[in-house]
Amino acid sequence: MKKLKGKDKYKSRLIICQPPKILLLKKHGEKIKYSLVGGFVDVGETPKQGLIREAFEEVGLEITTDELHLLSKIRGRRTKNLVKYYYYLNNFDKPYELKETHKFSDFLWIELSEALKYLEGTDRAVVKLHFFDDDF
Repeated sequence: MKKLKGKDKYKSRLIICQPPKILLLKKHGEKIKYSLVGGFVDVGETPKQGLIREAFEEVGLEITTDELHLLSKIRGRRTKNLVKYYYYLNNFDKPYELKETHKFSDFLWIELSEALKYLEGTDRAVVKLHFFDDDF
């Protein structure tokens, strides 16, 4: 994949899911909010490279491009110049630890049905589309 450039902004998100649970970051604050690992892709990075960097910065997760599988690519409705890439990690046995404690209070496995209540926007929509089933 070509390196990204231009006026568009890009985010990459990581989904680690073993139904009925998903691994999420819990944000600080009075209200419960969860987030997927990931963030903005820097100029000169591919979406996968940006996600690999973000995963290491946020939770010390060391992953390779070969382990990431693209699930969805979404252009924002309100912010047309924002494109989000959602990747699935196929290796669940990697060590991790919460590193960005100033942003997040925990990194934990959550029941999918519970997680959907506290995920926001396209993060919620993509998790629901790919992993939620009426059986949960």
